[in-house]
Amino acid sequence: MNIKAIVKKLPYPIEQGLKYVYGSIPYRFRYGKVFWDTYNFLQESQWWSREKLEEYQMQQLELLLRHAYENVPYYRRVFNERGLKPKDIQNFDDFKKLPYLTKEIVKKNYEELIADSTRAKKNFAWQRKIKFKELVRIMVDADMQKAGLKSIGEGDKILKEKFPERWWKVD
Repeated sequence: MNIKAIVKKLPYPIEQGLKYVYGSIPYRFRYGKVFWDTYNFLQESQWWSREKLEEYQMQQLELLLRHAYENVPYYRRVFNERGLKPKDIQNFDDFKKLPYLTKEIVKKNYEELIADSTRAKKNFAWQRKIKFKELVRIMVDADMQKAGLKSIGEGDKILKEKFPERWWKVD
């Protein structure tokens, strides 16, 4: 169940209060860093020259091809059968060296087209620290405090317990 569904089940005055509180959050916080980084990138890149745009596209394609080669068995096999490495694709014409991915190929090689995620988990060593239920409690406490109401305190307790070294200080 998502946050919108939870809010819809609340009594109408509380739902409206939460919408008001959410609406008062400045856009730079509401949408987050990834959104603003992307927005600023798009604002800048829309004015790039054709050459710069193609250079950027090739850089991104190089990253994608390297990822596919290292993590997707089908693409590793296709590259190896042709004696290629991702770095051998230097321009858009070089893509002719690779086959089109057709519906038949997908059906025939379905298992080989699934990327191996174990390396990503190992490389990034990411483990979640809080459960969804705890996150909701943190958000409810923060929303209540923002609205000038006395918070329940469960969210603050979770923050204090799970992230004691962070910048926020809760009493």
